[in-house]
Amino acid sequence: MQVSAIRRTVLGLGAVAVLALSTSGLVGTVNHPAVAEASVEAHHHAYWRHVPVAYRYFYGPRYAYSYEWYLARHLSFPALYRIYAEEPVGICVTEYYFYGGSYYCYIG
Repeated sequence: MQVSAIRRTVLGLGAVAVLALSTSGLVGTVNHPAVAEASVEAHHHAYWRHVPVAYRYFYGPRYAYSYEWYLARHLSFPALYRIYAEEPVGICVTEYYFYGGSYYCYIG
């Protein structure tokens, strides 16, 4: 019985110590992207190479972008996109968006 009480106390104190360190500012913050984020970042640079700087943003597949935003993508570069009738969740590994009744997936 005493061993489990000691174990609970140690675990509780450990949790308090981690919380204290994380909120104290003593532990440095990470100021670089994780590996997965870095690969997405690199992908965006390749994906947006043909897109003017003013239109290099993405708010999700169902967001209603301006006509110029679409013009900078599939309307001007149709060979860089694959069209899907259904939302390509799990199929399109890049960004995709909805426009005019279809989904456009960058395949660049």
